Amino acid sequence: MSEYQIRLRDSMFPGRNIMSQSPVRLRNSIATQYLKIVFGLYFIVVVVLTGIQLITEYRHVKETISEEIQRLPAVFGPGIVRSLWNFSDVGLHSILIGMMEIPTIVGVKVEGEDGEIIQSIGTIITQDGSKISTDIDGNLIPFYKNKGLFAELFQYEFPLLNEVNGEIERIGTGTIYSSTSIVIQRVKYGFILILISAIIKTLALWIIFLFFGRMILGRPLEQLTTAVDGLPLDNLENSDGKRWKVNLNIFGKTNHPPKQRNQNELEILENAFNRMTDKLFQTIFELEKSKAQLHLLNEELEERVNQRTADLNEALENLHKTQNQLIVQEKLASMGALTAGIAHEIKNPINLVNNFAEISTDLLEELQDKQKKSKINLKDKDTSEVFQMLKRSLTKIEKNGKRADRIVEGMLMHAKGNKGKHQLTDINQLLQTLLEIAYPSMRAKDKTININIESAFDQHLEKINVIPEDLSRVFVNMMNNAFYAAHQKSKENDPEFSPMVKVRTNNLGNRIEIRIFDNGNGIPKKNLDKIFEPFFTTKPPGEGTGLGLSLSYDIIVQGHHGSIQVESKEGHFTEFIVTLPK
Repeated sequence: MSEYQIRLRDSMFPGRNIMSQSPVRLRNSIATQYLKIVFGLYFIVVVVLTGIQLITEYRHVKETISEEIQRLPAVFGPGIVRSLWNFSDVGLHSILIGMMEIPTIVGVKVEGEDGEIIQSIGTIITQDGSKISTDIDGNLIPFYKNKGLFAELFQYEFPLLNEVNGEIERIGTGTIYSSTSIVIQRVKYGFILILISAIIKTLALWIIFLFFGRMILGRPLEQLTTAVDGLPLDNLENSDGKRWKVNLNIFGKTNHPPKQRNQNELEILENAFNRMTDKLFQTIFELEKSKAQLHLLNEELEERVNQRTADLNEALENLHKTQNQLIVQEKLASMGALTAGIAHEIKNPINLVNNFAEISTDLLEELQDKQKKSKINLKDKDTSEVFQMLKRSLTKIEKNGKRADRIVEGMLMHAKGNKGKHQLTDINQLLQTLLEIAYPSMRAKDKTININIESAFDQHLEKINVIPEDLSRVFVNMMNNAFYAAHQKSKENDPEFSPMVKVRTNNLGNRIEIRIFDNGNGIPKKNLDKIFEPFFTTKPPGEGTGLGLSLSYDIIVQGHHGSIQVESKEGHFTEFIVTLPK
């Protein structure tokens, strides 16, 4: 038994010593986490209550000072009235100086009936709301506005009344000023005691809760965690034949038989853990029993898997053979269609050559006859027209002869198969030749096909090193798809629709771009990701094998290290974009 298991056993069985060092740090213990929540809420409550207590104390002291200054007019009021009535400025001044000796007073003001200030000492507020300060001699002194948060004035105003011949007459108004700073001076010691008391109570709660939380909750949970981590699932019996049990050191736990109503959460958790170990022991026994049966089933399953794998390999080999056969058939079918179209296309220019040759012969004979009979001047009008017709005929003969030569050259190049080699190729010329081959080939199959073909070739393209035979297959396949798509949409009897195929090239610096566009019905969005997969096609059965674009993708991407993309909007257009490196 390992040292760790010995220490674990000592912590699980009665009479053993508890591990001296806790595996859980104090800051990570449940007691600490729980304390953070409780302390946070308690701190909010303490702050709120302390704030309420401070505000209440402040208001009480302020009311007390207000009551004090409200009693002063009864003492100083008669003297102020006599001084005003007798026009004794000195006496009035002496009374105001005496009032300023009272600690709660920061300023005194005496006004006449018209509101004019007669005399003032200290800090007062004028009728326009401004604050001024005077010394005991009545001289204005600088008033400093920024005297802190608690430097606001509050006042008590009282009338100055004089009795003359039994009648009471108001001769002025007196105002006594005090400041909130005086209130703060009185309550600051009380504030400090309140804050210190709140801090001490909070810290005491923290320490007491942390200590008892650690002892009551943290240590038993640490024991249980250690027991779970070190539970030996391969052997749940110790050397004396007893099964593994955990005995938590729970605060206040007795050795009396536990009763359900007297158990706390930790005791319930302890009993649940011990029941779990009993169930684990039984489960492990049953697993060992099933292990032998599973071994037999695995051997039988492995034999079946080997047999199925052999069958699948054979089927996969047959599938590869079938795919190769289909690819060969597709190539042969493409070559057959291409050859038929080329043969048909060669017949037309040859017929034109023959016809215009005969016409040219007749014209020359006619010209010779006229010269013999009439000795026609070579500047005669009829003679000029004959020469012009002869020139046009010879031009058409030359043009169609060259066209037939290009068609035959394209046919031979396309029929070379996969044995082509890289060579410098003019892409513009290759595309023009393929257009002259592919479209007539389509029309040879279906005379109803009538497509407008536009070509826009960048004349600044350089020759690039490619396999022209392979690229011919790619571009012919894309052109045929474009012709097919535009023709199918033309069958919808839309009088405003004109089927069109555009072939463009662009010089992109270090790359060449070829775009083949058709205004057919486009490709559904759900099929865009599948069009380059082998055997996927959107054409009706019998019209396509789904291998053309797959082979094109391999030729462009793998054979020429280029890229092929498709842009399409369903119901509007499709455009294939091929880029080739220079």
